[in-house]
Amino acid sequence: MPEKYEEEIENILQDSKELPEAPADFSLDQLSLGEEIHNFYSSVKMSNKFSTLTALLLLSVASFLLFVLFKVQILWILGLTFIGIGYIYLFLIPKDIMFSIRRKLRRLWG
Repeated sequence: MPEKYEEEIENILQDSKELPEAPADFSLDQLSLGEEIHNFYSSVKMSNKFSTLTALLLLSVASFLLFVLFKVQILWILGLTFIGIGYIYLFLIPKDIMFSIRRKLRRLWG
């Protein structure tokens, strides 16, 4: 059944002008795991953010471990807060805003 529709669509499109080129055959199955990770890191522009994200991850893990040990509710909330800050920092804050904030902080301290 789908082949019938494909043939009809091809017949209709043959008479059309200015058709876009056929997309290149690009399958995600051809990428290795390293290439997929590299594509992810380059898509979120993580190179300048890596150290801050690592620190936030370590702080959240430490908070959760301390919560398990001491059962203090503020540590659980603190861990979730660090995870939320990391998400906001990674995906929601544009790169140019972070550079302007860093420049202003450097002027204050230096």
